[in-house]
Amino acid sequence: MAPAGLENKVRGIFEATPGKEKRYIVDPWITHRFQDTYNSLSESFPNCLVEN
Repeated sequence: MAPAGLENKVRGIFEATPGKEKRYIVDPWITHRFQDTYNSLSESFPNCLVEN
């Protein structure tokens, strides 16, 4: 869904988390599992901040 020419700038949230590079976060509005989304983001954010 990225605009043309920017596809290489879009990355998965777990790409910087060792062992979970292929994992993704499911939309909580669909699953209604908001706590799972929060836990996933809490786990992945520190790794993203360190990488960038």
